[in-house]
Amino acid sequence: MKKHSVKLLSIVLGLFLLFGISGPFAQALGSDDNTGYEPENPGVKPEQMATGDQGMVVSAHPLASKVGADVLDRGGNAVDAAVAMQFALNVAEPMMSGIGGGGFMMVYDAEEKDVSIIDSRERAPSGATPDMFMDKTNTVQEPGKFLLSAIESNHDGQGQFHVADVKVDDLDQPGNHTFSYDFKGENGEPWDAKKFDLFERGTTLRIDEHGGQIKFGPTVNGNKTSFARSTAEMEKLKNSELYMRFRTDDPGNDRRLRIWLRADGYRSGSTFAKNGYGVEIDSHTHEVKLIQSKDSQSSYLKTLQYDTSTDWQSLKFRVEDDNLKVKLWKDGTEEPDAWNIETETGSVIPFSERVQMGQAVGVPGTLKGLETALGKWGTLSLNDLIQPAVKMADQGVKVNWVLADAIESNSEKLSRSAAKDVFLPEGKPLKRG
Repeated sequence: MKKHSVKLLSIVLGLFLLFGISGPFAQALGSDDNTGYEPENPGVKPEQMATGDQGMVVSAHPLASKVGADVLDRGGNAVDAAVAMQFALNVAEPMMSGIGGGGFMMVYDAEEKDVSIIDSRERAPSGATPDMFMDKTNTVQEPGKFLLSAIESNHDGQGQFHVADVKVDDLDQPGNHTFSYDFKGENGEPWDAKKFDLFERGTTLRIDEHGGQIKFGPTVNGNKTSFARSTAEMEKLKNSELYMRFRTDDPGNDRRLRIWLRADGYRSGSTFAKNGYGVEIDSHTHEVKLIQSKDSQSSYLKTLQYDTSTDWQSLKFRVEDDNLKVKLWKDGTEEPDAWNIETETGSVIPFSERVQMGQAVGVPGTLKGLETALGKWGTLSLNDLIQPAVKMADQGVKVNWVLADAIESNSEKLSRSAAKDVFLPEGKPLKRG
C-alpha cells in the first residue's frame, strides 16, 4: 500500500444503479462559506445542503456521508473516503450499489492537473455466447428445400426480375452441389420442370436471353397481388449455402424477390414459407432483408441497404445450425471476405425476463476497482476502510423512505429468492424506520 498523501484531490465515484437516487447528503469539514456565492437549488431540502472549505463528501445516504467525513477527519485522503463510503453504501442502500456490481472512479489531482479513471464495470463471463439471450424454441431445425418466389403489388404488370447461376451447396458435405440451374433454353419456355415445381398467379417464370425471367403481370380474378412461386426439386438439407445472381429492369414501387432455405413449403396464397429462413430483395427501396418464418408467422431479423438493383448483383445466403449469413456484391468485383449480415436465429428474450436470468449476472468489478484505487492513491488499508460497513451490517440500518419504496415496488422479485427472508418478513415489505 502506498503511504503518500494526495493533496487537493477530488473524486467522482460513479455507481451504475438499478433505481433512482435520492438527493445527496453532504458532510462538510469547516463551516465557513468563503465562496461569496450561493447558487439556487430548486427542490433541494435544507438538510441536504452543507458548505465547507476544508473538505466535503457527498453520497446518497447520510450514514455513508458520515463514514467518509470520519475518514477525512482522521487523516485519510479523498480516495480512502470514497472507498469507505462505497462499502457503507453496500449496506445502507442494497438496492442501489453493491460489491456484486460495477462502476467507475474518476480522480483529479489538482497539483498535477491530471485526471485518471478506473473502469470497474461488470464484464460478461468467459462462457458468454452471442445467442445466450435468444429464445430458441421458435427456431427452424428440420431440413428443408430451396424456394424462390416473387410478388408485386403495383397492378401495372410492367416490372421484371432476372435471376441466373443458381446453386445450393450442402454444407455438411463440402463440394456437393445439391441443386444448380443455369436457366439455359429457348426464350419463352417455362423454367425446367426437372428443376422447379412452378406456381404462377399473374406473374410468369420463363427463360429469356438473360436467364431466368420473372415477369410481373396484372392481377388475376380480383386478387390484390400478382405473384409466382417455385420449389426446387432437391433433397432436403439442414445446413446449406445459396449462390445466385439477380437484377431488375425497373425497380418499381413494390416488387420483391424472396428466396428461402431450410423451408418446408409456402403458406397458402403467399410467397412466404411456412417454416424456413429467407432473404427478401426489395428492388424499390434497395434493401435486402433477412426473414425467419416459424409456424406460418414471419419476422424480419436484419436489413442491408445496397446501391442499385438494375445492375447484376451476386448474393450468398448461408443457413448453418443457428447462424444466418448474407453477403452481396456487384458483378465485376471480387467476392468480399466479410459477410454483410451475420445473426443468430430465434427471438430476443424480453429485457424484463432476461435481466432476471442467471445468465444475466456479470463478473463483478467494484471490489477490484476499489482495491486498484487504494493501491495507486490510498493511505489506509482495505481492512481498515471496510470496518464502518461491517459495524453497520452487524448493528443494522434503519430503513429510510428510499429503501422502503424500493422494497415495496420490487417485492414480487424479492419474493422469488432468499432475499424475502430479509426484506419481506412474514411476506410483508419492510416499512420506513
